[in-house]
Amino acid sequence: MKYLRFLLLACVSILFTSAVLPGHDAHREASYDVAAVYSIQDLPSDSKVMDRYGNLREARKLLVKTDLHYGDYDVEVKRVEQNFYEVLGTDLYVETKYCYEFSYSDKAVLSITSHYGITIGKLTFLK
Repeated sequence: MKYLRFLLLACVSILFTSAVLPGHDAHREASYDVAAVYSIQDLPSDSKVMDRYGNLREARKLLVKTDLHYGDYDVEVKRVEQNFYEVLGTDLYVETKYCYEFSYSDKAVLSITSHYGITIGKLTFLK
């Protein structure tokens, strides 16, 4: 009985400590590599686009790769599809690598550290 009470007290203590102290999973930031940043341009209503397989489709918007100044940007992002996020309130979109965050209006930090290479920075979701 004495050991059972000690074990129960130890479990409660561990749960309380992990829920209160910083660094708990709920406070962690998730960070992902950024492959590219795009700006969006509207197209005339009768525009068409041909994909890499030769399929012809209507096009409403054109995404053009763009370079942002180096630095950190406080942003809100919304997932468009896997590895592709809209930066809300702007004409920018961010392409990530291996990002599985389902974001509808999440605060994040977009860090641009390069204009060349496989990755140009990080997108860090703030929890």
